Parts: sequence; structure tokens; C-alpha cells
Amino acid sequence: MKKAFSILMAFVAISCAGNLPEKNACQFVRENAGLYADNIKDVEVVGKDSVIQLMFEGAIAAKRLADFRELASTGEFGAEDVRAYSAFLDSMMQRYNDAMLSWEGSFLVADSVRHKYNWRQVYTVKVTMRSGSSKTTRVLMDRDRTTPRLLERDAIEELNPLGAILTKGYNDVSWAYDYLARRLR
Repeated sequence: MKKAFSILMAFVAISCAGNLPEKNACQFVRENAGLYADNIKDVEVVGKDSVIQLMFEGAIAAKRLADFRELASTGEFGAEDVRAYSAFLDSMMQRYNDAMLSWEGSFLVADSVRHKYNWRQVYTVKVTMRSGSSKTTRVLMDRDRTTPRLLERDAIEELNPLGAILTKGYNDVSWAYDYLARRLR
């Protein structure tokens, strides 16, 4: 068993013989393979790209949602308050959409946002199993471009709460406009 593991690790070392960030990305995928790690035949970097990493947008949106809900609970708000919150939601939604599009392919992100945001390097890693099947995943690297931070599925999972907060916010804006219309009757 020990000999088989050593041979398997030698394959990994050979297949990830690129630079240190590529080796780290390969190792990170292997470490996150869970139950399937023993069935991996080969791990290799097949691409490099960059994506938008949102940092505090979720917390900011959650705070603004709570503030707006508190204001709405008093009934003491006007159309200007609702418009301001709606504009905030629109700006956050743009950031959210840009980040999601960057994961789908950075070529989809408009040139106007290329110099905005916090871009991070991503390696596309191909994992080939002993059965011959293969899959790819992407590894988000940290700011230092050497340390792996998240697998693609986990990075997308981190974006999902922001989408949920924005949905709640838009629902609240819709409710607020309806409330104001009824109040003006």
C-alpha cells in the first residue's frame, strides 16, 4: 500500500512539473478530491485565466438590506429612499453579474469592467481517473498568485448568498413602491 501511494505521488509530481503555482493548484485539487483521491491517475494544469473576486459586497448588501428593512418597518420612508436603495441594489447586481460572468469566461466580461474589481488568477486543472474518465475544475489563487484559495464550486457557492440578498432587496423595493402607491391613495 505504501509503495502504491509513493508511485501515485510520483505520477502527481511528474504531471505537475510546472511552476510552483501550478504545482500548488494540482496539489490543492488532489487534497480536495476526498474519496476519489485514490482513483486519480493524473492531475495537470491545462489553462490559466483570471476572475473577479468579490470581497465585502455580501456584507455591505446585507447591512443595507437590514437598514432598509428597519426604515420600512417604521413606514417613514419616501420614494427617494426607495430609489436610492434600488440604485444601490442595481450597482451591487452589476458587480454580482460581472463576477458570475468572469467565472463563465472572462471574455464575456465587458471591456469597461476589465480595470475594475479585484481580479484573481485561476488555473484550470484536468483530473484523469484510472478509469480513463476526466473532468476539469478551476482553482482560484490567493492574492500572491501562488497559494490556492478555493475550488470553482466553492467560489461560486460564496457568491450565492449575495444573489439571495439582492433578490430579497428587490422584493423589498417592489413592496415599498406598492406600499407608497397605496399610501398616496
